[in-house]
Order: sequence, then structure tokens, then C-alpha cells
Amino acid sequence: MNKQDRKKFKNMRITGIINVQCDHVLVKSSADMQLGERFINSDYAIAHAIRQYRNLEAPIEKQYDICLDRFFSYDIGCGWDPRKNKRFSENLPDVSPTVGKMCTLIPLLRVQNHKDNYKADE
Repeated sequence: MNKQDRKKFKNMRITGIINVQCDHVLVKSSADMQLGERFINSDYAIAHAIRQYRNLEAPIEKQYDICLDRFFSYDIGCGWDPRKNKRFSENLPDVSPTVGKMCTLIPLLRVQNHKDNYKADE
């Protein structure tokens, strides 16, 4: 959002939405975004989607370790991923172990838009 014109969001409470989808493109959860794309909104949407797969018959530390993919694609994953473990352990501890095992991917189109940031040192 830093590269977007912030004036177009003036006086707006909601500046976008986030959808968490399964690999069949079914929406598992949604959340409104506010100016600045606060990660906590994304975190709650992700936690809600993970909780739908809870296995109550498993031991508590493995209740979410069923058929969930360990890959998570997020267009601002480069900013979301570095502190995800700390945020989830503080705010959403029940799903924190599962999120800690997730590998965050950045869609190729997004990487191309930031190719200067991802160049190897010469």
C-alpha cells in the first residue's frame, strides 16, 4: 500500500478485503482491511480458516495438524512472514504451532513488481 496514492483512501474505514481460500478456491474466511494493511486482520482471517480443520480427537498440540497444506501464498508475504510467529503466539496461541510450520510464498506477479528488492548481491 506504500506505493499507492493514500489520498484515494481518505475518510474510508475499509480499504480492501482479504480472503483465505483453500486450493479449490473456496473462501474459508474474509476480513476487512484498514489503511495500512494491519497484519492482525489477516492473522484473524487465517486463524479462522485453520480452525475449521480442527480435529478434536487428536491431542491438543496436534488438533490442527491434519490435512492442511503447509504453503501459504500472500501477496505481501514478505512483510507478513517475519513476525508471524510472535504475533500468533501472543494473539492466537491455539493456532500458533500450525502457523509456525507454514511456508509463506509470494505470487510470481508480485515478485516481478518487486524484482529490485529480490536481486542477488553482485
